[in-house]
Amino acid sequence: MKSRIKQLREKELALTQKEFADSIGMTRSNVCNIESGAVNLIEKNAKLICEKYNVNMDWILYGTGDIFKKRSEDDELALLIGEFIAEDDPYKKKIIKTMLSFADEDWILIQRLIEKFKD
Repeated sequence: MKSRIKQLREKELALTQKEFADSIGMTRSNVCNIESGAVNLIEKNAKLICEKYNVNMDWILYGTGDIFKKRSEDDELALLIGEFIAEDDPYKKKIIKTMLSFADEDWILIQRLIEKFKD
């Protein structure tokens, strides 16, 4: 388990021990001790990691399955919208506001354009 925590933190999330610890309410030394195997990851902290980073609990505990849980399209959209709002880019917001005022036929045209770009 200790190597999976370190892999998650370093390779998947690209966080320092301090950043990772702060994000889940732990100390850096506690994360260091878990990664070194000096202490075990308790269930409460495993749950916090899984909830915060959408990690598969079976992967954390047993190394089975994908690292990250699959998100529904609605959950993925909600995450993207949250990231978009956090950016606070006025130009991007203006584009989205304009798109939200499109009529149905405008959306059909946009869909056709996107499909052409895919090909």
